This record gives sequence, structure tokens and C-alpha cells, in this order.
Amino acid sequence: MKKGIFLIAYAISVGFTSNTLAQEDGKRKIEEDMQNFYKQYDKDFEDFKRKREEEIRKLEQEYQDYYNTLMGLKTYFKEKKDTANANAVDEMMQYEKSVCQASGKEISVTKKVVITAENLVTPSKSGLQTAPEYKPKEKPEPIKDTQQEKSKQQTNQDQTTLPAKKVEEQTNQQTSVELLGKKVVEETPTIIEEEKPKEVTLTVVAQEKPKEEPKEEPKPAKKEVTTLVPLPEEGASVPCITPLPKGKSIITSPFGTRMHPVLKVPKMHAGVDFGSGMNAEVYAAADGKVTLAQLNNSYGEYVIIEHKNGYTSVYSHLTKYTVKVGQKVKKGEIIGYTGKTGRVTGPHLHYEVRLKGTPVNPDGYLTHKK
Repeated sequence: MKKGIFLIAYAISVGFTSNTLAQEDGKRKIEEDMQNFYKQYDKDFEDFKRKREEEIRKLEQEYQDYYNTLMGLKTYFKEKKDTANANAVDEMMQYEKSVCQASGKEISVTKKVVITAENLVTPSKSGLQTAPEYKPKEKPEPIKDTQQEKSKQQTNQDQTTLPAKKVEEQTNQQTSVELLGKKVVEETPTIIEEEKPKEVTLTVVAQEKPKEEPKEEPKPAKKEVTTLVPLPEEGASVPCITPLPKGKSIITSPFGTRMHPVLKVPKMHAGVDFGSGMNAEVYAAADGKVTLAQLNNSYGEYVIIEHKNGYTSVYSHLTKYTVKVGQKVKKGEIIGYTGKTGRVTGPHLHYEVRLKGTPVNPDGYLTHKK
């Protein structure tokens, strides 16, 4: 009896010990997995930060090259005595200076760029995307119904001949003849068969409505892989919402180099264009403070909002803005309405996101809609 009890106790002890060892092994395995996960996370984050810094440095250099090129273009147009384009480039440079100053960045020409007719790329040879040209809709001319016009003319002719026939009938009923020096009035009734008016059959041809050409919906631009995206710790200070209503927020011209729609030369596009049409609501992309709200001859009425962590957002070609300098705004608050002020081919919103004054691709930040 004692031996049996001992064996049972021993078996329970061995089972308990084995279970404890298994739990400890499982615990160690979980701890090792967590340590490996944190190590990999730290490594991935360091790689992400390194790539992000490289991308920002590349964008900073591209932006500086762009500003230098603007000065070269301005000089080229001046030498060609093309005052209109020279003034247009000068307005673009003033805009860039204003945005940089509002973002706490200094910009100036660092290298002379010489533009000549030989190295100036034309639109047909560049292969670059050009912003779509805006053409107002033409009213279709009404279709003339020739058969209906002929019928109306025939009816009018029949109506004008009827009174003349009645006069002729009255004059023939009484004729005066002189017989033996006496004037005798002789009634010579003349029976004239009244001509019945011709029956005119009006054929009304249904006027066909002109066929409306199917509207071409703007195609969304392809997204590029970028490290410039909102980080979790940045919170509501990052411009991460699309600044337009959902139905008005298709990107028609992406970030990057394109053929300028007015100058017809390759030029950096420092933001994205939304084919919004007129008077669409424009929202603040994040919490912030309005640092600039003014008119530029090229970018029209525009607003700059300063956010935290070095971010600013820019909204251009507005028909009007509803905020003033120094005003604090909340994410999603209406700051203005889209329009076509400035040098444009049609109504749209030009939207920029800048990091310490350098324009970055806004596409990576369009993660939410209001």
C-alpha cells in the first residue's frame, strides 16, 4: 500500500517537473522571439530613416537645381526679349521665395545655368507629361429643318394669291357698255370657280439631339514608392488628409518634372494637381497656423499652413480663401474654394507638402479622406 502511494506521488512529481520545464522552455522561446523581433524592427527602422534622409537630400538638391534653372530661364527669355515669359518665370521665383520664407528656409541661386535654344527641350521632343489643356464646352448649333422651311414658304405664297382672285371676280360682275348714246349697266355675271387652296402637308421632322461626346474621366496618376509618409508618432500635425471632397480629389498631374502647360518647357512640378472644378471646398490637411495668404500672378490666390515637425502645406489657384494670416486651423476645416486664378488652363487645386521648405511628393501623405 505504501509502495503504491509512493509510486503515485513520484509520478505526479515527475509530471509536474516536466510541465514546469516545458513552460520555462516555452517562456525562453517567447523571450528570444521578442528580442529578435525588436532587433529586426530597430534594424528596419534604421534602414527606413537612412532611406528617408537620402530621399530628402535628393529632393533638396533637385529643388535647388530647379531654382537655379528658373534663373537660367528668366535670363534666356530676357535675352530673347520675350517679356511675357520672363515675367512669368520671375513670378514663379517670387512664389518659391515666399513659400520658403514662410517655411523657414532660405533659397537663392547657387549655380549659373545657361539656357540656349539648342538645349531647350521642346514639348514634342521631351516625352514629358503636360497638364491637360482646358477647353470650354461649345454649345451645339441647332439643326435646321429644310423641309419644314419649304412648307412654310409655300403656305405663305398661297395666302397672298387669294385676295387678288377676289378682286378680279368683283370687277367682272359689273361692266359698263355704251349703246345708242345711253349708258347701260349690264350685269355680266361671270362665274369663276373658286380655286380651293392647295392642301399643304407639313412634314415635321423630329429634331435629333446632338450626340454628346463621352466625357473623359481624368486618369489617376501612378503612385511611386516613397519613404515620405506620415509616421505614427507625428499624430495630427502631419498633413495626411486629402484636402478636397472625395468626388473632387482625382490627381490629374502628379509630382515631378513635367512640361509646363503655359511656358511649354520642362519644369519641376512641386506638388500635385486635383481636377476639382470650380468652387470645391478646400480643407486644411492638418492642424496648424496660417503663415501666408495672398495673390501671386502665376499661382493665383494661395494659402500656406505651418504644421509641426517642419511640415507646411500649400493650396494654390483658389477662387477665394476664408482664413487670414496668424489664424489657427484644425484638420479638415474649410480654408477656401477651388478656382482658376493665376496662370492656369482650367479650374483645379495645386497642392504641395513641404518638409523644412523642400517640396516632397504629397501622394504619400494622402492617407485619409474627410
